[in-house]
Amino acid sequence: MSFDVVFVGGGLGSIFSLYNLIRTADKKNLNICIIDKEISNIPGGVAYGNKLENIGFFNNPCRLSPKELIRWVYKNKVDLINFVENSNSNSFKEWVKRYKLKFLNSKSLKDLDEIYLPRIFCNFWLESLLIKSLKKIKKKNYKILFIQGEAKQIIKKKKYKILIKNPTIFNCDLKQGTIGNQINFIRRIDGQNIEYINAKNILISLGIPEPRQSISKKILSDKFYIHDLYVSGGTKKLIKLINKKKLQKKNVSIHFLGSKAGFLEALPELYFFSKKNNIKIISTSNNAETLNSADISKNNSKYKLNFFSKNNYKKIKNPDDLYKKILEEFSFAESNNYNKYDPWTIILRKNILTKIIKNFDEKDKEIYNNKYFQLIRSKTRFTFPLTVKYKNLLEKYKIIKMIKSSVKSVSQKKDEFIVETKNNKKIKSDILVCVFGPQSVMDLKINDSLFKSLHKLKIEFLNTGIKVNKYFQTVGQNNIYMIGFHANGYNPDRKTIIKAIVENSKFALKSLKNNIVN
Repeated sequence: MSFDVVFVGGGLGSIFSLYNLIRTADKKNLNICIIDKEISNIPGGVAYGNKLENIGFFNNPCRLSPKELIRWVYKNKVDLINFVENSNSNSFKEWVKRYKLKFLNSKSLKDLDEIYLPRIFCNFWLESLLIKSLKKIKKKNYKILFIQGEAKQIIKKKKYKILIKNPTIFNCDLKQGTIGNQINFIRRIDGQNIEYINAKNILISLGIPEPRQSISKKILSDKFYIHDLYVSGGTKKLIKLINKKKLQKKNVSIHFLGSKAGFLEALPELYFFSKKNNIKIISTSNNAETLNSADISKNNSKYKLNFFSKNNYKKIKNPDDLYKKILEEFSFAESNNYNKYDPWTIILRKNILTKIIKNFDEKDKEIYNNKYFQLIRSKTRFTFPLTVKYKNLLEKYKIIKMIKSSVKSVSQKKDEFIVETKNNKKIKSDILVCVFGPQSVMDLKINDSLFKSLHKLKIEFLNTGIKVNKYFQTVGQNNIYMIGFHANGYNPDRKTIIKAIVENSKFALKSLKNNIVN
């Protein structure tokens, strides 16, 4: 089997790229393939899918999201509200209380600016793009194939050869159904014995890698250990595990290794669960801090930028100065009774970081990507306020205990997990959930067969990601594109992740279309 382009990963980056490729392609014959580990992940991937963790929320409001998504949401708001209201999720019920009237009564996109959307809405939007793509593919007489399986290696002969583990081939049909239920994947009887496919071009858009942490195989295989909360089924899976453990004991303890996004996302549902059940929640991390709440202050007057006013930000000439000015802006805001999120959201909305970084010379851009991006990211991570609210409530009722320490070892004794910290504390729990940060691409180069193969193709790996050019072609292989988390500098301006990937896709397509034709 040979394809003009293969999309590795069936989520946001691939589906948005497919849609725009099909919409604008003028090639007479086009043969396309999409590979994903789980066919049910298409079109939202793990992060925005409808099968695993589908009760989370975006960390930022609509005004910082791609306009393409918000326009679709605005047009389909009645169907979306109906979906949320028919859900059993306590988080969604809270969202309805907070946003329903504002959402339904909106007269323009701007009226949605301060609303935080459920992530599942992105899945429904991507479904609509895939439906349009399939109709165009049929009209243009193109061909598309879907493969459930894991891309294990990429080898280059005359074309690229992608080796696939446990491949199952599917066709995709449209069906009459409600929102989120309009695509049907049908397993093909023929062609199931393939070991590899050939590709002229490859676009890789995979989700966040699994957490970094050395855990024994015995613990990894334990049903009460969750190594990747999102991939395993999210908060719904966690609640099921707690209910199973409750059959054995009255009081259940859950220990989160980490304290950032994955930890916070589970807390609204756990808060409501704790009202009727005896649970204890522990979080261990290096600083025992969570993300900042994305709350704009309730001051009567709107915040006015100081160090990032138009006259002042033009004076910022290097990454070190940029980092210091962000800290000074935050300090200035707080000294005037504003939240840090007040200046930060203005900086993002006005694309000020983009304008500043654009004027760095090449050496300073490299220094920014390799050092200062992570420093700035650590100071500017904000999240949906509802999750922080429930974390605070759980602390108030002494259900959560935050422990400041790094993890030394993880072991088991009978039915309990035992986490030993660097300060020699031993913490016992019934359920253990790893929400540490993801592996780096340098880790993947050692641990993951696909990334090992990319390294063998002489693609350049940096500490901060795989090196790409402005069209997101990998440096070393111009027909392999990488537009998401694994690419160095994929989101230097600290946009929302979804907005960064959408914009990167547009740049990649400018080159990809030419490569397909030539």
